[in-house]
Amino acid sequence: MSTHLEEIRSLLMLASGYPAEALPGVWRQALAILTRPDTRYWNRLIIPIYENLKSNRLFGHVADDARAVLQKKFMELLTMQTIQQNWVERIVGLLEHNRIPAILLKGAACGGTLYDPAYSRLSQDIDVLVHRRDTTALFDLMSSIGQLKPPDPSRRFSAAHSHETTIPLNASMQFNLEIHTELHPRFSFHVDTRALWETSTTHPHYRSDVIRMLSPEFQLVYIATHSFFHLEYEPHHLVDACRLIRAFQPDIDRVVRHAREWGCLTILYTLFMQLDFWFGISNPLRLSGVQRWKIRRIGDRFRNPAIPSTHDVRFLDQIRSMILHDRYRRVACFAAWYVFKQVMDRVMIGRIHRKGRTDA
Repeated sequence: MSTHLEEIRSLLMLASGYPAEALPGVWRQALAILTRPDTRYWNRLIIPIYENLKSNRLFGHVADDARAVLQKKFMELLTMQTIQQNWVERIVGLLEHNRIPAILLKGAACGGTLYDPAYSRLSQDIDVLVHRRDTTALFDLMSSIGQLKPPDPSRRFSAAHSHETTIPLNASMQFNLEIHTELHPRFSFHVDTRALWETSTTHPHYRSDVIRMLSPEFQLVYIATHSFFHLEYEPHHLVDACRLIRAFQPDIDRVVRHAREWGCLTILYTLFMQLDFWFGISNPLRLSGVQRWKIRRIGDRFRNPAIPSTHDVRFLDQIRSMILHDRYRRVACFAAWYVFKQVMDRVMIGRIHRKGRTDA
């Protein structure tokens, strides 16, 4: 394996909490990646990487100049993480006080479970899943700390039928509260939301029966499908999956059953391919000849941590990637729904323009 890939592996393993003796020999060189001027691709993991270096007393093996830069970035990102965590605590307090059940998702769920609360990874937004019946009450509550994002005129219909609602928070840094009523866009996967709630568990950090987290098995499938929509396995996706497997040892048979129900077994396989490649976690799944052909056909459509993130995924690329989906009928439904939303957005824009001319 090339030195560059070994450096990427070192950073992923450091963020995942592996001890010093398990790290590749180039881990010191790998830290140079984190001292570059632009580290946006790794910023979410610098805090747990720093914590691992500190707890394993590895800083004595790091050059002074690299240590100084890393410490400066750690302090800057820790400030951001602290602000975010304070907002999570505030939102959790409102939910608990008003007895609104919520499942914390992604980064919001990681602190106190996959990561030490004091050294949790940075997240982009705060994501929570709530019952559809509670959304109106929740929006009223959240109006005290943020405001609903004004609808984009070009996406008015799409926003009204989205699986999530964005509430920008009145914080000293820009980030949002994302309120989910479903995990994914409509028609993409066959997710039984009731099963998510029934198997969810109390979040150990908050110790409240209304603040919950997905079961480890559902978390693993969700990581795979969330990455699928981004068409990339970003570093924090893989580190979250690695930590989840090492900490919770999820029941793989149950994970496979959930993936089959959602229609994403082949997609889950691609996640395990990445975990096998970067961490040596054995891939427990066995695919049919058709499923293996799908993965060969998709080729390098999925980006991985060795390739910089672009966050610019075209709809055509999403449809091409859905060749990995287990059920083609859902691919057709998802594509048709996407096109229908685009058409309706254009229709509504036309209505707005015609009304403006009439008023004038």
